[in-house]
Amino acid sequence: KTTTRWLIIRLSMNISVCFTMVIFGLRLLMQMAVQYALRLTRNLRGTILPVVVLTNSQCGSSGDGFIYALSRCPNVTTMGITCSDGIYQNIGGFIVLPDSNLYLHYPIFYSLDSHGDLMIDTKADRLTRIPLDAYIPVTKEAALMIFGENDRDYEAEYAVNFLDMP
Repeated sequence: KTTTRWLIIRLSMNISVCFTMVIFGLRLLMQMAVQYALRLTRNLRGTILPVVVLTNSQCGSSGDGFIYALSRCPNVTTMGITCSDGIYQNIGGFIVLPDSNLYLHYPIFYSLDSHGDLMIDTKADRLTRIPLDAYIPVTKEAALMIFGENDRDYEAEYAVNFLDMP
């Protein structure tokens, strides 16, 4: 019999708009996300699994919100080469420069916690509000694996090795 020993959730490259936060309110949404995450991180026998959440700077918006919620679970380790994008605002506009690949999204309001503080977005100190528990190092060998012509996934392999450590 085989049973699940751990779980890896990849949220890198996850940028989407989460309109449910407007419907349910941020506090309720976060409580629901944490409860869902705790249920998600149990195997069929009810054992709490060690979880790694992989992220990078291409993860933002509702992806950031999900990382924020998961990071509050005691069995979750957030991990990546970089932190997530750190944006959790409602996007109100989109500007595209003509004859260019450049574009700009801009927010219309911040997402605040129950104390009125920014939940995820950085403040003037420019520090991330959802720091990584573990950084994935970038070495020469890692760069060759990431950008080389192979089917290996450096970040996932690093997470598996991390989870398999005694």
